[in-house]
Amino acid sequence: MIKKYIRYLKDNPQDYWFRRRLYGRGWVPVKWQGWLVVAISVTIVSIGYYIGETDDAPGMILLGLLFGIVFIFIFGYWKGEKPRWQWGLPLYQCPICKLHYKDKSWAEKCEAWCKEHDSCNLAITVHSEERKK
Repeated sequence: MIKKYIRYLKDNPQDYWFRRRLYGRGWVPVKWQGWLVVAISVTIVSIGYYIGETDDAPGMILLGLLFGIVFIFIFGYWKGEKPRWQWGLPLYQCPICKLHYKDKSWAEKCEAWCKEHDSCNLAITVHSEERKK
């Protein structure tokens, strides 16, 4: 399971800084630029906390937290995948026959077969999620 998740994070042809989380809604940094955004955001929150504690200004703590969250959201929407609810690894779909596969290679094989033969191959479709139900 962990190997499939790591493969999902590394499969990044659009060069996103943030990918969707595996479960729930949100992002995970997958490139060094994404991790830099997270580090800067933590620094902003820490500075807000420090100023709030030393100057006895609790509003500054809240302001630092707000700026840190907004900073991540700006870069997440700009350089990340479109957020949506996700529950587990995404399924890959053959655009021709519309069958779903857990493994991207099977979806690519299905698409190639469907294009070439204008039909489905039973040896390939047996791996589809619809077939397993």
